Amino acid sequence: MKIWEFETRSPYYELLRDGKKIYEGRVPDPSRESKRYYECKVGDVVKIVKVDAVSGKRVSDAKKLKFEIEKVSQYSNLDDLFKNFDYKLLDPLADSVDDLKNTILNFPGYSDRIKKHGFILVQLR
Repeated sequence: MKIWEFETRSPYYELLRDGKKIYEGRVPDPSRESKRYYECKVGDVVKIVKVDAVSGKRVSDAKKLKFEIEKVSQYSNLDDLFKNFDYKLLDPLADSVDDLKNTILNFPGYSDRIKKHGFILVQLR
């Protein structure tokens, strides 16, 4: 069993904390051991760490949330993910699939990393 730390911003941290979100999407980065999400396994532990939406720095007074991985799925791209997956399960606040795709792809480097390494969907419990 491995323990992973996933950094998450508001309002997603609160949605996870309140049980309104049970899926986390991750874009692997093989150059960083902590971001080799394709190595996530059922039964591994995920600690959710809240980060500031502007600075990206960890919020020191926020409690780390702890979950167990129930399921891991890997997709070659976002179109494959959303063919048979309800986008609202990944982001309850997104207005549409295209809105969510744009949100994901606007993170620096994500577009290239998804093309090279895919997208990992982790179901938490």
